[in-house]
Amino acid sequence: MHKASVLLLPVCAALVSCGGSLGRANEARPRHPVEPLRGPAPAAPVLERTASVSAPLSFVGRPSPQAAALALPTSGAAAVPSPVPAHHHASAPTAIRPVAASELCVSSGHVNPVASHLHVDSGAMRAVIAGDMSDTAEVDFVYGGPSRETTPLASGELRRQIGLKLRAKDTCNVVYVMWHVEPTPGIAVLVKSNPGASTHQQCADRGYVSIPPTAAAAVPHIVPNERHALRAEIHGDVLRVLVDRTVAWTGTLPPEALTFGGPAGIRTDNGVFDLDLSVARARAAGASCR
Repeated sequence: MHKASVLLLPVCAALVSCGGSLGRANEARPRHPVEPLRGPAPAAPVLERTASVSAPLSFVGRPSPQAAALALPTSGAAAVPSPVPAHHHASAPTAIRPVAASELCVSSGHVNPVASHLHVDSGAMRAVIAGDMSDTAEVDFVYGGPSRETTPLASGELRRQIGLKLRAKDTCNVVYVMWHVEPTPGIAVLVKSNPGASTHQQCADRGYVSIPPTAAAAVPHIVPNERHALRAEIHGDVLRVLVDRTVAWTGTLPPEALTFGGPAGIRTDNGVFDLDLSVARARAAGASCR
């Protein structure tokens, strides 16, 4: 044993202990193939039209190395991200409040209130929260398996995933934090930025940038009937992602992500999910979908 280790033992005894690629998706028009996500003072958000809204979790299991691999960029010579520092696990989270189904502006797919949850069974579901401007959002969910209908990505890949939208000014300018179910599990963070564009016809699948983490940890493989939580927080230009209440991804957003602002929201692809969505900001009085 090294001398340093021996010297630390009495101290420890006295103290008791020592201590992702996201597929492109058609954000506004479910009839078209879903575009893959590739990958600034906020302007007033342009909320998406309502399509259809029918009127504390514990860590779940330990992932295997194969199933819990992060969806990190593989091209180029980027350095492997450092593990998330231990002190991040104890960071006090931002207070959040639940979102009601009546607050959602659904632009694709369907969200149905069932008991105390929101139920999604769509090939491609997209929604934002009317009048919201939160930089913190969380979705608690149970995955129920593949959806009845499927919507392949523009690449032809059939990806199943769930994630959060932040600063969603419109379909062309938004930050995505996604948790892939299959074919490969992991966290993917992307920014879509298209200044001057606001509709799918104007931006299509252009403007995506994949954001590499500065620190990351393995996450569980999502399997049916297990409960999980995904949370995303923006603090300045730093994005922090928590999985099952533990920090799993930290990175720096590019300048373009801070040039636009808008509501938080939710996205799912090709899966059945029972979920609860929460955000940091209070409900906006009189807010409606446009």
